[in-house]
Amino acid sequence: MDSVSDNFISTTPFINNKTITQHTIDHKIILHKDEENKMFLFKNLLNEKDFLKLQTILLEIMTGVTDGQDNDTSNKIHYNHSSIGWHPYFCPHWSFDLTHTHFFSSYMMSIIRGLYDWTHNMQVIRIYSSIQTATQYGNWHYDDSRPGHYTLCLYVNYNSTLSSHNSNFEIYKKYFKAIQNITPTIEDANFIDKVNNNDNDGYFHIKTPNQPIRFIRTNNNSGLLFNSKLMHIGDSPKYDSTITRCVVAFKLFLPNYNKNTNQP
Repeated sequence: MDSVSDNFISTTPFINNKTITQHTIDHKIILHKDEENKMFLFKNLLNEKDFLKLQTILLEIMTGVTDGQDNDTSNKIHYNHSSIGWHPYFCPHWSFDLTHTHFFSSYMMSIIRGLYDWTHNMQVIRIYSSIQTATQYGNWHYDDSRPGHYTLCLYVNYNSTLSSHNSNFEIYKKYFKAIQNITPTIEDANFIDKVNNNDNDGYFHIKTPNQPIRFIRTNNNSGLLFNSKLMHIGDSPKYDSTITRCVVAFKLFLPNYNKNTNQP
């Protein structure tokens, strides 16, 4: 058993006892009777400086400032991403590859390998970011059914906050009655504050065998490490959201995996 997972139960609150490069990560382990189906949930996987750098890299790729890559052969941002390939009900997303970007393939992988004893030899299959805005729904899927394969998702949100100086403000306020109803007054400042502070959703849902579906809030710098065979879906932000939800997905594997010796 690894050094930080002893005596954890599924209802254990987040604890601050995993320190990597002088940064304390809040984490908890969601247990399952099958050890392979344990999940590892993080609130602040990166320190503040590193998360800001990550946000900057993603934003520069999305806005075309750079492709964010360290060589000439890597992909730039493109449309038509789907976790399940073509499907009559799939909604395509924007995405871009990060496998050859040093910050992710080297620096972040060093953090992932240092999370637990059993992750120290994790290897990369692929790293990429998928982007969802309002109503860009995901589909239920699994990533890889082979033993010893894992996925880590890290979430980043960009919020185009509403402002009374925005020409669309009065239109927004007039037609979105449901949003207006959450405010006790109609004062512009209060309305804006309430809208921006309630603009969330786009949760991650995951299903383990013989257990109800769990939802994970996709807050900034939060992440989940799980067995790639588990069914999951990344939901989109709600219909009137101004959020751009990015997930940085690490598709990983343990070489020479043995269920008896490489157990999380």
